[in-house]
Amino acid sequence: MNYKLIQGLLLIALILLIGCTVQQPASPIICNKPYIQIGTECCLDNNNNAICDKDETGSLENETSAEEDLTEGINNSEETEQIEVEEVPEVNEEIINQLPERNFTIEELGNHIYTLTNVPQLFKEVNISEKYILDLKNKNHLLFTSNNQFKGWVIEVINNKEDQLQTMEDFYNYVRAEKWEGWRYYMNETTWHWLSKPLTEDELKEIVPDYDYKTRYHTDLYSNWIDWDIKESAIKIADEQVLQYRFETMIFTPDQEDGYWIGNWETAILVYKIPCTKDTVIYYRPSFGIDFGYVGHTSQKKETSNKNWERDIQIRLPETINYSQQIMKFCGINNKMFDNTEFRDYEKNEKLVQNWKVYYAVVFNHSFDADIALKPQDPDNETFKIEYMNITFTSYDKEEDLKLLRVKIELSTEQINRTYGDATLYSGALYFGDIIKKDGISLEHGKFERNTSIIFRPYFGYKESPEYYKYYVGQPVIQKLT
Repeated sequence: MNYKLIQGLLLIALILLIGCTVQQPASPIICNKPYIQIGTECCLDNNNNAICDKDETGSLENETSAEEDLTEGINNSEETEQIEVEEVPEVNEEIINQLPERNFTIEELGNHIYTLTNVPQLFKEVNISEKYILDLKNKNHLLFTSNNQFKGWVIEVINNKEDQLQTMEDFYNYVRAEKWEGWRYYMNETTWHWLSKPLTEDELKEIVPDYDYKTRYHTDLYSNWIDWDIKESAIKIADEQVLQYRFETMIFTPDQEDGYWIGNWETAILVYKIPCTKDTVIYYRPSFGIDFGYVGHTSQKKETSNKNWERDIQIRLPETINYSQQIMKFCGINNKMFDNTEFRDYEKNEKLVQNWKVYYAVVFNHSFDADIALKPQDPDNETFKIEYMNITFTSYDKEEDLKLLRVKIELSTEQINRTYGDATLYSGALYFGDIIKKDGISLEHGKFERNTSIIFRPYFGYKESPEYYKYYVGQPVIQKLT
């Protein structure tokens, strides 16, 4: 036997035996806190003292207490987070909805407007005796302006706590066109009582029986037709809004289907209503180089004139938007205040007429009586002469603009109808319930035959007016000579 071969085989067998008996290294033990490694095991060590809790006295109670503390801490953290999430929006919502308190003076606000417009603004309280201003003062509201004639910038201060505006919705409800009476500050109210609605055909026939409604309605009885138009638009400024208010009283020709522009009863009003604080509202009236209603619109249709006016407004709108945005920022307006308030568009149109005839014929209900005394002139021919007349006229309402009240005398017989003459009853102002009596009015005239009717027609007119400007103010009184 080969000795070297045997030695080699034994060496191989020894190597294989050693390889099978050597142990592979064990996998490392990983214990995550609060567990620690003791030998080849992990045990709980909540108090982090390198001793297994199970080997300590009262370890079970400590473990339970620690777990409860951990659970309670987690629960408290969740409750705290939940309370914060619920309460913060409520506080913010209340703040956002409220208009700010005013923390500046009128002088400081005026200086800010001066800076914006580069036009000196010295705001002073409006002290005029117009009814609207007096009504405001009675409510402890004051108006301040730097130009009492044009009224370009106007600040309203609401000193009455009960009337102050708490939210943006309060502001909108106070100044929206349906309820806003601020237009009275910009208009001459003394002329408005001269306007009335046009008469219907039946109303006209009752007042002036002989008038032809269809052919003379526009050209004679009514001298001025007026288109009274109110428009209010909500103007968007990023997330804010202001109200654009237009008040136009256009005089137009009634003899055309659409009518042509003649002029304005009053200068057109364009006012922007800007929210500020609880006690402050700002009104801005832009100044135009060519005011609507003076030039540039003659002989144009009403529709065309309105389009031109709209074009002029749009040209100036970017400047107005900038002013409004800067002023609201100065006042402390948060754009989120507008989230719950919708500024809506509004429009109202009405046809009116301006004429003394319409004014007295429609507004007043006069009471008129007359009687006559006869004196026989020729008993054989049964003719008579009017010795005197007694006339009583009672006013129904205030008529301080009455210039001259007259009565026209007409004769009517079977053979002839003719106008005899007229007499002045009254000249000057009348008030409610005033009674005018004219006794002993004599008429220089010839003989009247029996069965003649004398018709007394009261009418209003100026002495210098042509005949067709005279008109009746009440039903005539008929006296028969029997």
